[in-house]
Amino acid sequence: MKKAVAAATVGVVAGILTVRRFKRWGATSDEVSRALPGDDQVAHALVATTRAITIHAPADAVWPWLVQMGWHRAGWYSYGAIDNDHLPSASHIIPALQDLHVGDFVPEGVGVGWTVTALEPGHLLLLTKHGPMAGVDWLEWVDSSWLFLIDEIDSEHSRLVERARTAIKVKPNTRAGAVASTLFVGPALAIGDFVMAQRHMRGIQHRAERVWRTAAE
Repeated sequence: MKKAVAAATVGVVAGILTVRRFKRWGATSDEVSRALPGDDQVAHALVATTRAITIHAPADAVWPWLVQMGWHRAGWYSYGAIDNDHLPSASHIIPALQDLHVGDFVPEGVGVGWTVTALEPGHLLLLTKHGPMAGVDWLEWVDSSWLFLIDEIDSEHSRLVERARTAIKVKPNTRAGAVASTLFVGPALAIGDFVMAQRHMRGIQHRAERVWRTAAE
């Protein structure tokens, strides 16, 4: 019995540490603790992540890839079969998608997406959503913020920091809502989000580095 309890305890601790690592993948302690725009958009986040990656390209070579993101736009540079209707994400800069402004809508699917809440060209893009999600009948509402921050390191390197905060209110009278009401929904969302997010950030890194390196040759 004692061995079983000890094993279960180790499993729980390992799970907590794993989720913690997923939620701050690539980020330094300073980046995790840093106050950033959008933090006030979701007061009591169920899932809060800060992730970062160093890119061997300057900020102005990274920025165009952020501006053109979106479902049926350039995609999300992650798993297209999941997040872009089976369409591959763009591997090049699309001039027609470079004109983005505060208040614009960035689609995530049919009838759902993000609103551009703040934008500083070459440096900062904040996307938010507040309210119900079309086609998700077990969710009463979702509050979410997604910040993309590019810090210039030097003339050839930049740091992409992404911070996401999400809170949800489920409809417990639905089967999916009842499941989502359990204590495990936060860790489950964090792990699922990590699977997509690390692919997405590496996708931006690889594209920005390739195009900038080619242009510099």
